[in-house]
Amino acid sequence: MMIGEAPVFYSIIAVGLTELVYFFKTSKRSKAFLKILASVVFVVFLLAYNAKDTYPLLKNAYSGLARITPNQYEFTEWALANLPEDAVMFDYGTISYSKKRFIHVLSNRFLVNQESDVDFIRNKGLTNFNYNYVIIDYSDLAYLGKMDDISKLEAIEKSDLGNATKVYDKGNIKVYEVG
Repeated sequence: MMIGEAPVFYSIIAVGLTELVYFFKTSKRSKAFLKILASVVFVVFLLAYNAKDTYPLLKNAYSGLARITPNQYEFTEWALANLPEDAVMFDYGTISYSKKRFIHVLSNRFLVNQESDVDFIRNKGLTNFNYNYVIIDYSDLAYLGKMDDISKLEAIEKSDLGNATKVYDKGNIKVYEVG
């Protein structure tokens, strides 16, 4: 099954519905009105049929810890407004890959979360590649009550980011400029 099937079939149906009006002997103005009416009726039925099942499914998607927190969302808005477009962020502490993808997309900034990602990119020819911002996100670990992991993250923050400039500190999320 291909992903494009539904859009292709819906497009064919829409064209077919608008062309059905040519089977009726009416004025040109009536045909234009019937085309619009057929399109509107099709869209209403399409949305009513698909939304009925889709809304409850999406409403509960990414529940609990898998959902981006308000603090993480606020950070992404700040990053979008305050970091340069070519900023590369390294993320410590955000525990799920889906959340990291949301942070990447919502902030519209490049995000790496492992040194192996940086090495991979450098091996592909971008030898100067490096991240210039480090995110320290305690929010997920605090939610889970993982005090040992919070202590480890604090140790990384103190040892590796002691000379870096802190540019954001809000809601258990800190951002340092490192380069």
